[in-house]
Amino acid sequence: MLGASRQFRRALSLLLRAQQKSSGGGRDVLAVVSDGVDPEPSRARLHHYTAGCPVEIEWTTSRLKDLDWREVGDRVVVTFSATPDEVAILLAKRRSIRVLDPSFFSTVEVTAGAALAYFDLMGSSERSDLDRLYRERLAGFLTEFDGLDAAHVVGTGPSMAAAMGDGPATGLRIACNTIVASPADLERIDPHVICFADPAFHFGPSEYADQFRSDLVRVVREREPYLIFPAQGGPLVERYLPGYQRSIGIRLRTARRFNIPHPGAQWVKRCGNVLTNLMLPTAVAAKASRVVVYGCDGRDPADDGFWQHAAQYDAETYQSVREIHPAFFDDRDYLRYYLKHTETLAAQIRWVEEAGVRVTSAQRSLIPALAERYAPE
Repeated sequence: MLGASRQFRRALSLLLRAQQKSSGGGRDVLAVVSDGVDPEPSRARLHHYTAGCPVEIEWTTSRLKDLDWREVGDRVVVTFSATPDEVAILLAKRRSIRVLDPSFFSTVEVTAGAALAYFDLMGSSERSDLDRLYRERLAGFLTEFDGLDAAHVVGTGPSMAAAMGDGPATGLRIACNTIVASPADLERIDPHVICFADPAFHFGPSEYADQFRSDLVRVVREREPYLIFPAQGGPLVERYLPGYQRSIGIRLRTARRFNIPHPGAQWVKRCGNVLTNLMLPTAVAAKASRVVVYGCDGRDPADDGFWQHAAQYDAETYQSVREIHPAFFDDRDYLRYYLKHTETLAAQIRWVEEAGVRVTSAQRSLIPALAERYAPE
């Protein structure tokens, strides 16, 4: 059970997320650092998300409660050491605020940076142009792969190493995340699509995320796959892969129902995992008559983190994420996250099957919805 303070922070995190899409864009930044705090880590963190943005950033040493809001004007306030009470007061006053405090709560900091770049700093017309490009590219992708018999969805669990042992399966092949770090798996599976969505591991400023993006760029140059990711990560993707014609941003929405993304409604329900956020919706959008899942082993009761992975960077590189984003891990109930994931996946598979698409798991899994659909290829 969350303590009162954590309950308060969680409530604030939901309000901060709701605020994300309210900005008109094209705004300057007032970056606030508390007195006595070394500003250099904060500068580096903000620079990671704003590099290349045509925006004016003013730095000031102050507490949020001491700011003169007449001088702040229409600028978005970025804070690196806010108290929950200060954030609550600013939200109540409808002030735009991005919390880049890595200790604040859970995913607040890791999602704030991309939201800042996409919703606040990018002008509304520029954002509309980027979204239009994503719609056109999605339309082209769906035309290219329309109506294939099978879509093969490959996670990065330990069993990925045995997926498609005889070579690439016939149909649309969708992989994800750190498959980019495994040349052998890339060669054997030969994915048409690589999905990635994690704000810390893929879009953040850690050594791990830097390595992921370097590998992603290499794979794009070698294989030219489609890339599918949350739309608000677009500014960062464009920085690393400017003008890449196979990058497709999809909006994540807090919604009650699932959605099949298409150019007229290019969004998916926010589910918290790349499989349910992007991979299965992409497979269904391509109108495959069946979806085959690989490499989604589930979580062993002995695991002390999310779950085990086949393609992963070394322990020191992984530790860099924990050091940069401590609240992302410290406020995580891994078992609760996993159980929520399995419930969401079960509901999504039922939704897919109701649409007439058969779903099977080619490998054994600890995830109940996949275990009961085990059918080796």
